[in-house]
Amino acid sequence: MSQGNADFLRTLEEQIEQYMYQFNALINRRRSIEDEISKMQECVKSAVDLLAAEQKRLGKVSGPLQAKRPPEQRFVGMLARDAIHVVLREKKRMRKLDIAKALRDGGFDFGDRSPKRVVHFALVGDPNVRMHPSGLCEWVGEENE
Repeated sequence: MSQGNADFLRTLEEQIEQYMYQFNALINRRRSIEDEISKMQECVKSAVDLLAAEQKRLGKVSGPLQAKRPPEQRFVGMLARDAIHVVLREKKRMRKLDIAKALRDGGFDFGDRSPKRVVHFALVGDPNVRMHPSGLCEWVGEENE
């Protein structure tokens, strides 16, 4: 092998090593950010639960809290079934994948779980939603539930 070829191979190996280092750094940053998001969602959920309990204790009723949030945060800290109910009350009929996309767009954290499975299992046995064999989900509950 000529010196030029050996130098080229060494340069490629060094470049790959740099890319792998940068890739691993990005993966670690993503994990850190995901951990921070999960912690923040727990804080938001705790605050929302505390607010609801305090409002109930004081006999005060206010509009839905998610309506006051920006669209990309409307499902942060919510349980999957509750967030799905909000979506289906608005849209009436949707496929599970479209529901999962709406939840993700609204800030719902699926963690490392399959979004479609989260939606499916959140709705199993839910009397407010009819799941059709085609995968379509339809709101059949009351408007104000």
